[in-house]
Amino acid sequence: MRVRVCVVIASGQVFAVALWTSSAHTKFRVASLKKQRFRGRCAWITGASQGLGEDIALELAARGAFLILSGRREARLREVAEACVARGAMAVEILVLDMYSDRGVMKRTVQKAYDLAKSMGKMHDSSVSRTVDIFIHCAGGSQAASALSGEDEDVDKAIFQLNCLGPISLTKEVGRMMTNDPNASEFKRIVAVCSVAAKVPSPGQASYAAAKSGYAAFLNSLRSEIADTGVRVVCVYPGPIA
Repeated sequence: MRVRVCVVIASGQVFAVALWTSSAHTKFRVASLKKQRFRGRCAWITGASQGLGEDIALELAARGAFLILSGRREARLREVAEACVARGAMAVEILVLDMYSDRGVMKRTVQKAYDLAKSMGKMHDSSVSRTVDIFIHCAGGSQAASALSGEDEDVDKAIFQLNCLGPISLTKEVGRMMTNDPNASEFKRIVAVCSVAAKVPSPGQASYAAAKSGYAAFLNSLRSEIADTGVRVVCVYPGPIA
């Protein structure tokens, strides 16, 4: 069994992510070293129809969070939502999102997410959140190709749209809402799952690593720009997950 533990400390935010894999399954655990409670918080998770996004959703569901699940496959999102309810989520909504969408669609999707968070919160007492407290971006896709292979630049453009340009557009809109939200709590987090490829690119990952590096650089700059607003930006760099 291979064990990978990543502890991220950014602008006062302490966030621990533990990943471990076996031949049978992949497990994900997320916990705050400050024992922060997720119950009654609203988390919006992209890439929630599979992989890390799904595992994070299930883990936060068990901690009693409100969840907004995004991805391209509505039917699969509904299956994950049902599993989250069974695990103890206070409420779950789905919001279909394609990272190849243009900026206008991204902006409208962010507004819909905040509207969903508000409506979920209104179903409960005033002690629970009525806004997006935690945005967790997991959507993305890898690529395996030689740096010099291929003649079609559309492939590289697609990789950058999925792993860099689309995430930047979405994160910008979330950041604007989160930094100007009058209903925001003191617990405001933007958490992005990047890749160790952004730090140590491997052969066959040229375009993918470049795209992830670009998104990571954006996040690291954003962190310092909005630190005084109370919004914490966390960039996670997991390695290969079986």
